[in-house]
Amino acid sequence: MANSMTSMTAHQRALGLYAATGAVSAELAAYAAELDRVSDELSELLQNSFLATMDADTASVYERLFGPERNSLPIADRRQMLSDRFSLNSGSFTLDEFEKALMSFGFDYTLAEYPRFSRLNVIAEGDYSEAEQRYITREIEKFCPAQVEVQVVFNTLSWQELDDRELSFEQLDGMDLTWEQTDSQGGQH
Repeated sequence: MANSMTSMTAHQRALGLYAATGAVSAELAAYAAELDRVSDELSELLQNSFLATMDADTASVYERLFGPERNSLPIADRRQMLSDRFSLNSGSFTLDEFEKALMSFGFDYTLAEYPRFSRLNVIAEGDYSEAEQRYITREIEKFCPAQVEVQVVFNTLSWQELDDRELSFEQLDGMDLTWEQTDSQGGQH
């Protein structure tokens, strides 16, 4: 917080034109109160003008430009995701830049590249609602070059979870499940 009263009083004393008493003091105090308020607002505006120092409320405003807010994440992660997103442009076509785009969406994934087929498989790791799945798929398609086919897969069961059940392929196959049932139920009835 700025202290305008101290600054104005010091400058007024140095000039020696007015005594800082009575009406002059009251007038300086009124000016100081408003100058301190404006100074505080300018400081907050300056802080929120940069990704590295913005507060959570400002991060939410920018996040809403691209999709959902990420209030559950630490502010440092949110700033990094916004920084990644702002650094992308229409020429961002390398695999590293595509991965940066994926990270900026704020979800966990595994990326499999198939250059021979001009295809990328994005396997989302986590449980996402249908609305979130549509959002993620739409955002991925925005950054994927037209000549590359992208397939987004939302599995609710990880390979680790399947391995932890200690079922052999024969046991899973014997349950006569479709792949979709295996993915969603993991070999459990």
